[in-house]
Amino acid sequence: MKRSLVLYVIMLALLVGCDQDPFGFNEKEISGNYLLEIWEDGSTYYIIEKGVERDGGGVIDGTVLEIGWSEDFIIAKRYANFRGDLDGWMIVDVRREAVEGPFTDEAIKTKSQAQGMDFMSAQEAWEKL
Repeated sequence: MKRSLVLYVIMLALLVGCDQDPFGFNEKEISGNYLLEIWEDGSTYYIIEKGVERDGGGVIDGTVLEIGWSEDFIIAKRYANFRGDLDGWMIVDVRREAVEGPFTDEAIKTKSQAQGMDFMSAQEAWEKL
């Protein structure tokens, strides 16, 4: 009995010490297979895909500044991870699992996917989801 308790405590300590979220507290479903993930700092957000391992940056290769979504599309203004990449608006096609962008503020207004969509800060979206 003591041995199993010791093993349990060790396993629990390893889980807590690892950069893991076994209960999914840092992820909320947006649409389809896509989740909004909040980073450890409590103020950085990413769009990730369920069950897909990616190097930092999620599906838009950057952090989410603003976001809006529907059943078919997620549109997010990103701050690119790599400073050689452009910041801007990214369109995630939920059904095709495809990403387009970045688009400027002016260009995103002309995209049919953005028409009628409400945009909010990543923090507001987190609270709404």
